[in-house]
Amino acid sequence: MSLVTFGAILSHALELERDAARFYESIAGTSQDSLAAALAAASARRIERLERLRREGVSEMILEAIHGFEEDDYPLMGEAGTGERPWKALAAESEGTRRRFYAAAAAKMPIREVSRQFERLAKENAQTLGQLGAASVAT
Repeated sequence: MSLVTFGAILSHALELERDAARFYESIAGTSQDSLAAALAAASARRIERLERLRREGVSEMILEAIHGFEEDDYPLMGEAGTGERPWKALAAESEGTRRRFYAAAAAKMPIREVSRQFERLAKENAQTLGQLGAASVAT
């Protein structure tokens, strides 16, 4: 499905973040992993930021058409198939997908403030990828 409006892009961003939050919360709840708990809290904060962005930015961007942006290129974790991989590998895949999504969204947003927010989210995903890599080396 094409993400052709600001609202559609934000809706998909919220789906991606909620999916990640559910995953991290389930890991933190079953394994008592402090990294998973921290990532769940970070996802909750990101959801709040995206909801605020939608409230503040929708009126300005409602009529702006966006082209060449496909939802299928950025699947939720369950859609990608989890298999029997370690949780940190699944998390890294999700973080990478969201980083790519936010970087692509930033490039397509016609309002600079919205673009900056997406760039910031992509940077945070890149930092989390680094944490996951360091954590997997330590375990």
